Amino acid sequence: MQQAISLAKEAAVKGDVPVGALVVHDSGNVVGRGANLREQDNDPTAHAEIVAIRNAAKKLGNYRLDDLTMVVTLEPCGMCAGAIAQSRIKRLVLVHLMKSTAQLDLSGIYFGIQELSINQR
Repeated sequence: MQQAISLAKEAAVKGDVPVGALVVHDSGNVVGRGANLREQDNDPTAHAEIVAIRNAAKKLGNYRLDDLTMVVTLEPCGMCAGAIAQSRIKRLVLVHLMKSTAQLDLSGIYFGIQELSINQR
């Protein structure tokens, strides 16, 4: 989770919404990382979750990310939620960092875990 927070900080430094995302195997190995890159890449789809999913799929050679967990520092938008479902990620861990998306508030960190139950196997 600290890695996701670090990625969110990197996005903030680059002038983007501070969001970081990881795709993690049950063993703890991180197979995908992402930070918001919309401003840097001039790409409206370069949300942290999408970047992390693309990174993991490329690394694993498969878009099906079955039995993996996504850790993200902000609740996914509709586009990202759809991508998470399409990639068949098993579990979503939300690390809420912000009172608003305009500021990074590390003093108020709390954790929430939400199981995804998607029947697309």
